[in-house]
This record gives sequence, C-alpha cells and structure tokens, in this order.
Amino acid sequence: MVNYHEQYITDFIKSLLDEAKSQKEIKDIDTQATAILLGGLGRYFQAKKLLKDLKQTPEQTSNFLTAIILNGIKLENQ
Repeated sequence: MVNYHEQYITDFIKSLLDEAKSQKEIKDIDTQATAILLGGLGRYFQAKKLLKDLKQTPEQTSNFLTAIILNGIKLENQ
C-alpha cells in the first residue's frame, strides 16, 4: 500500500512538473528524477533512525526541503 501511495504521489508530482515545464514556469529539468525525489521525501524522514536528529517534524522537514528544491528550479522571471 505504501508503495502504491508513493507511486501515485510521484506520478502526480511529475504531471505537475511536466505542466510547469511546458508553461516555462520552471527550468528544463528531469521531471521524472525530481518527482521521484520529492515523492520519496516523506517516507525517507519517517525512518526512526533519523527522527531523533530532526529539529522539526518529518512533515515540516519534507516541506522545507521541497520548498528549497522548487525555489531552485523556478525560472528567474517568475
């Protein structure tokens, strides 16, 4: 079930990135690789081994890193 959910999220993110790329809202990136990265962040930060070292919740940490990535791929005129 987790794999299905993560795949659904990854596919959804890829479609959003593809649309943003075609609308010239983001840089010419590998949308599949970026979607896989973004889609897996939540799962990665749920690892009990990592939880103790986080300064924020896993959700807050994932959102923080997602914002950094998305801000980095925006085209300068946006």
